[in-house]
Amino acid sequence: MSTPPSRPQTTPPRWSEQLATHRKYLWAVGYRLMGDVQDADDLVQATFERALARPPQDLERALRPWLTRVATNLGIDLLRKRKQRAYDGPWLPAPVEELVEVAGWTRTEHGPAPAGDVEVRYGQLESARHAFLLALEALEPRPRAVLLLRDVLGYSGPEVADILGLTPANVRVVLHRARKTLDAARAEFHPRERVDEADARTLDLLQRLMVAVASDDAEALERLFTAEVVVTTDAGGEYTAARKIVRGAAAASALLRGISRHSPPPKSMTLRPVNGEPALLGEFHDREINTAPRALMRIELDPSGERIRAVQVLLASRTLAGLRPADSTNA
Repeated sequence: MSTPPSRPQTTPPRWSEQLATHRKYLWAVGYRLMGDVQDADDLVQATFERALARPPQDLERALRPWLTRVATNLGIDLLRKRKQRAYDGPWLPAPVEELVEVAGWTRTEHGPAPAGDVEVRYGQLESARHAFLLALEALEPRPRAVLLLRDVLGYSGPEVADILGLTPANVRVVLHRARKTLDAARAEFHPRERVDEADARTLDLLQRLMVAVASDDAEALERLFTAEVVVTTDAGGEYTAARKIVRGAAAASALLRGISRHSPPPKSMTLRPVNGEPALLGEFHDREINTAPRALMRIELDPSGERIRAVQVLLASRTLAGLRPADSTNA
């Protein structure tokens, strides 16, 4: 005797509107999980498609934890696929101008966690910083998700276990290892305890860097750099760029001056608050073949705040998809 087909689950009234109230939250989670604007967009869309096709069985329970479960597990799958794909040259997180500091970021919808079980180590601002997102790349997808759920979103150990289909003991082990790996990856970046002062120093050195590059002044550039400075260019194979990380003050100076000499005059240069930090966006016209129409430059300072220890130049169209064009800003 054949089994009758199961009846399709129906969505509750105004279901799409209920989902929409969580869109910004899910995007903020997805961006921190993926480090990429378009991946975060895709993740939110896939989460909503899953929710519309197969809503939760218990519609009386809070919706946000269920959506977080769906989005996180879909994100782990996307991260695994991304890591399997070859990337042409160094990868850098995609910048955003809005930090998406969402109301109800942690646990407001589903009540307080058990006492002593939640330790939010990283706040909304720090977890969206470029250096933090770059350090997260040292983690495999599941440990990355565990750390974000526990140390950024503030879910308890048992809740993380439920979201990811693990045991609480397994979550503790994975989290311990993830924290050690992340701490090692973040060791090269100094703490930003006084953000206002750090941003002022960053802006000053960024402007001095651009003057030295435009002047083709090798000595001035090398004085701005630490001896171990690294320059990373992310063009994703789309445009001409260094396909390996360049290390050392002399090599960094030569690379940046070479880029400047072979680039067309900029149509505009604007300062942007990117991921909560100053950065410089250049837009170009009369481009040569394989040169990027836009370039974003950002820097990291050494612990003294006196010299530049890292320069990132972002060129790939996908990477810069989250930035507005110059004529849409008042910069």
